[in-house]
Amino acid sequence: MSDASCDIAEKGGRLIRFALLPRLLPSGDSEYLGLIREFLSDSNFQDMTGALARGLGLRVLSASVQSGLVLGTMTDSPFQLHREDYHSRMSASDRIVQGLIHLGIAAWCFPRAEDLREADDVLPARITVVETR
Repeated sequence: MSDASCDIAEKGGRLIRFALLPRLLPSGDSEYLGLIREFLSDSNFQDMTGALARGLGLRVLSASVQSGLVLGTMTDSPFQLHREDYHSRMSASDRIVQGLIHLGIAAWCFPRAEDLREADDVLPARITVVETR
């Protein structure tokens, strides 16, 4: 491997390392910001970083100067969070708060019983289908 390839691979590894730090944003670290800017402008750097991520069982979901490098896990990744792991790390009060958050999201996303009884001219359909013949 050439020195240039090794340099790109090292930068890709550092960028992935920054992405794995959950509370760090590019605005909080000048090296991270520089690596993100280079990633966004250099397709070779993007390819190398993507390959390194895939080798670790990760995939690059998005990248921006605001949010940094956003990673997701692939099946059987050592970074994958399983349901059992998730609950074992949370205290009882944390699980209650998590449940309330899920309840709030469901209440916001799904219609109320009163909304379902309204006439269609009062409550427009969220999704419509155009019929073609």
